[in-house]
Amino acid sequence: MKIHFVSYGHAFRSRLAEAYSKFMLRKYKHVEISSSGIVLEDNLNGPIAWYAMKILSQHALVPYMSLEPIRTTKDMIEKADKVIFMDRHSYEYCQKKFRYVCRTCEVWDLGYIMPDKVERGKDLEFDISIIEKSEHIFSQIKENCRRMYNDFSVTDVPFAK
Repeated sequence: MKIHFVSYGHAFRSRLAEAYSKFMLRKYKHVEISSSGIVLEDNLNGPIAWYAMKILSQHALVPYMSLEPIRTTKDMIEKADKVIFMDRHSYEYCQKKFRYVCRTCEVWDLGYIMPDKVERGKDLEFDISIIEKSEHIFSQIKENCRRMYNDFSVTDVPFAK
């Protein structure tokens, strides 16, 4: 079973969804979880957004995160058994660019934090608002991942086709 998360920049949402899902599904060795972004934002945030790294560290998810930003390809989404788009824009982009036809996909419609507006340390109040937004988005990611886990775990043989 291959699950692939797609977001805009692969600096925050899809990386958190990948790490949290890998943590939740760690006992299922036959499940492969990956993530990518349609437009990499590593030139703005480094390999991962600072607020994503804060959440990953805080929740002991660093061992489950992908280390490098990865650009979404047609091959990645076509080989996945389930593709989860973090927002409608990423889904529509893949539909147009790759002529992607959704077989088993979901669109989570999560919030987005503009990376070019997030320069850490400039303004404490602004940093706090980014932390609050990112934690809210992470709570939505956890809720969706738990729902996905419960959906997959209803049989005696998890992830059986």
